[in-house]
Amino acid sequence: MTMGQSLRIVAPLAAVVFLALWGLGCGGEVAVPHDDQKPEAAFLNARCPMMGSPIKADSVPETLTRAYKGGTVAFCCGMCPAKWDKLSDAEKAAKLAGGHGGGGSGHGGH
Repeated sequence: MTMGQSLRIVAPLAAVVFLALWGLGCGGEVAVPHDDQKPEAAFLNARCPMMGSPIKADSVPETLTRAYKGGTVAFCCGMCPAKWDKLSDAEKAAKLAGGHGGGGSGHGGH
């Protein structure tokens, strides 16, 4: 076997070993989700609690969020957080449970 043939065999193998070890990091552990673990949601809700509109979690600015019981609630537009702020805790809980006032029709109540 020539030196060139050896390198063609060893180089890819070395790259695979390097990438495998590099992926382990300094601590030697790799975070691998188990089937029983669910990724944490960015927000407590998938729909606006005020109007029922779907929330696009990857594009909600901080101004359209409110902290609530250790989590974050997202809203569909700038009018909803102000309405949320006026609700009692019981009303907020009901809205998050699906009792939003928009009837699921989006911005029909604005």
